[in-house]
Amino acid sequence: PERLRYPDNHIEADNRLSWLLGRLDEVYGDTAFYVHLRRDVTAVAASYARRFNFGIMQAYRDPGIIMGLPKDTDPIAVAVDYCNTVDSNIELFLKGKTRQMTFWLESAQQDFPAFCDRIGAEGDLEGALAEFSVRHDDTVRRKRFSLWRAQSGIPALVPLLAGLQEQITRLQDLY
Repeated sequence: PERLRYPDNHIEADNRLSWLLGRLDEVYGDTAFYVHLRRDVTAVAASYARRFNFGIMQAYRDPGIIMGLPKDTDPIAVAVDYCNTVDSNIELFLKGKTRQMTFWLESAQQDFPAFCDRIGAEGDLEGALAEFSVRHDDTVRRKRFSLWRAQSGIPALVPLLAGLQEQITRLQDLY
């Protein structure tokens, strides 16, 4: 599909890519560079639990994917289950992929230089690393800008563990 046709040297960061792993494999197979962006599951689950009665959480729990849950089921437990399910699906998708890495948000300062090296990125490393200290709120519109340009000639696709979009707003259009 056209939604998955990215230009060369493009970095796509979108948690919804985790819903399209089969299609990503059909389009890119082992030719893209994949990043499993991760964050402490309890922090992600807490974020999802705040949205327990709408969106993906409602679709996941009632009457959705894990049908039949009692109405008094702990929202955090459901959110952790959702996060673990997404994480497991991404890990299975990445199994056997030769161009991939896991990137922990909690160790972004250490992981980001390795990511940049792996994709052949050029840019202001200090400025990019400083962005990880800035709290981004997805309810506030910010101007997006590019600090990096991937030089490898292949798109870098980042299937995100859900709930991380706001943390990487300024790293979204890096081409």
